[in-house]
Amino acid sequence: MRWGTVSLPGGRRLGYAECGDLEGHPVLYLHGVPGTRIARVGSAAEYRKRGLRLVTVDRPGCGVSTLGAPRRLLDWPEDVAALMGALGISRFSILAQSGGAPFALACAYRMPDRITSLVISSGAGPLYLPGARRGMKPLNRLALRLLGARRLSFAVWAALRGAFAVAPDLVIDYVLCLGSPPADAVLLARPDIKRLSRRMLRLAIRNGISGVVEEMRVVAGPWGFDPEQVPIRARFWHGDQDNTVPVAHAAYLASAIRGSSLIVCPGEGHMVMWRHLDEMLDALAADAYAERLETTA
Repeated sequence: MRWGTVSLPGGRRLGYAECGDLEGHPVLYLHGVPGTRIARVGSAAEYRKRGLRLVTVDRPGCGVSTLGAPRRLLDWPEDVAALMGALGISRFSILAQSGGAPFALACAYRMPDRITSLVISSGAGPLYLPGARRGMKPLNRLALRLLGARRLSFAVWAALRGAFAVAPDLVIDYVLCLGSPPADAVLLARPDIKRLSRRMLRLAIRNGISGVVEEMRVVAGPWGFDPEQVPIRARFWHGDQDNTVPVAHAAYLASAIRGSSLIVCPGEGHMVMWRHLDEMLDALAADAYAERLETTA
């Protein structure tokens, strides 16, 4: 595992980590919201054996990455370009989960010549479209409504942070588990996943709650492009019992982005990547192999 930071224009910094095959095909992992560079799914060995170099990142305001001025979704590809440039990476794949999907699609829209393939698990579509929040569990709908009242939103997140400092297990049980479908509840009860969730949340709010609130605002607001304008096909995996991001999001995105595919996982919830990571990594490895054949032909 390698850790580091990259300096960005305007004095901001971006924290990242790398694992897997550090000489292999680069894969940028985009975590959900909230999340940080430690939120990856799977062990380093699972990436290494497929020849994949995994790059994870703290998005602005989370972990060790600085926030800066209010942002738009389409600002993110500029940060990615700076990060990959600093790492000497010209072309790469993207593996995104949940709220990381809009950030992945923004990269595919802005820099299609640099992205070789795109895999999205439980990915959120445009939350500003009519009906996009239908089927979400009440806690998620409440969080999105709070974004319209910024002072109240910050007050709620500050209270949550205080509660997390006192009783992290109870907060994780409440925030992550409340209302989750049975398939997710089983995974969330695992000690290793609970430990990772505690570490991830602590890191996400280490500099305050502004970064998390800003990420939610960016994800929930207008994207600045339509999914139909994304020129790279994507592979989607989604659980049909997902009530964090309902499967209708993936169905819409897969139909909107030309050439895309959707695998619906019966009886599964939001944590599809935990059970289907092998399939996703095999797809990324196959695309990387096809890319090598094409460039050497």
